Amino acid sequence: ILANDLSQLSLLHEPELLYALEARFEKDLVYTSTGPVLLAVNPFRSLPHLYDFARLHFFLDEAEIEASTHPHVFGTARNAHRSILRTG
Repeated sequence: ILANDLSQLSLLHEPELLYALEARFEKDLVYTSTGPVLLAVNPFRSLPHLYDFARLHFFLDEAEIEASTHPHVFGTARNAHRSILRTG
């Protein structure tokens, strides 16, 4: 289960959530969405690609990014900033 947004699963309960997080963790996917909430799992190791310049620019350059499509703290921050600019 490598779903980016766990709220899309047909049945979301604790064992399924833990299994999905473990499967994503094994693929170095430490960020997962559950609807509007971003879950982060500590990788307990360095993942340089997670915060590199290319990843930052991916989130800066995209016109609109659905948070559940690419769960990442950069995307969450970007969406929050844009919402503040829109609503004042």
